[in-house]
Amino acid sequence: MNSSRDKILTAVREAIRIPSQLQEPPADLEKQFQKKRTLEKPADLKARFIQESEKVSAECTAIKTKELTSKISKVLENGGIGSLAVAGNVLQDQLTDLGKRQNLKLVNASGLDSTARREQMATVSAGLVLAQYGVADIGSLVVVFSESGSIMPWYLPETVIAVVRADFIVADLFELFDKVPAQKLKNAMLVTGPSRTADIEKILILGAHGPKRLIIFILED
Repeated sequence: MNSSRDKILTAVREAIRIPSQLQEPPADLEKQFQKKRTLEKPADLKARFIQESEKVSAECTAIKTKELTSKISKVLENGGIGSLAVAGNVLQDQLTDLGKRQNLKLVNASGLDSTARREQMATVSAGLVLAQYGVADIGSLVVVFSESGSIMPWYLPETVIAVVRADFIVADLFELFDKVPAQKLKNAMLVTGPSRTADIEKILILGAHGPKRLIIFILED
């Protein structure tokens, strides 16, 4: 009598013999992607990243580095935000300038033990984070865990202010994996717009299990 395992393996073998109804990909598919990437200029990648990120409800603007502090300050003032979470030594110059401009409670998530981190992060209104890369064709930010210090500022605050350099925006995931070692990307995540769900009666809700607002500043210089 055949065991359940034998029956399952037999069914799998039978299924493998059934030819797929999907068309075979073109033999030069990788060359097509490569050609597409080489045709896109940095300015085009930046424009496409902004377009695609806004499609998923992110707010994206390209600015000069010297404008960053004032832009962040304006977001905090307009939102009535008095607390800001960061991780590691991210954007220290901007944080110093922000401290001079306004009364701001700063929480460095990577400098706290796990208990204190959870308690303090629960009360923080906004996070200031640095993305390692941007992916233009899907409007996504790439967060490499080993370089982030802590990922809590990415998903616990209601408002997340993310910064990415324009020259670190790649065309697509193919180019990302070409440029970045697989070992480095083993512990990484993609952030695509603010958190969203439509599970309940197909009504779109932002901020269900992550930030309600994602603001992206692209540094052009």
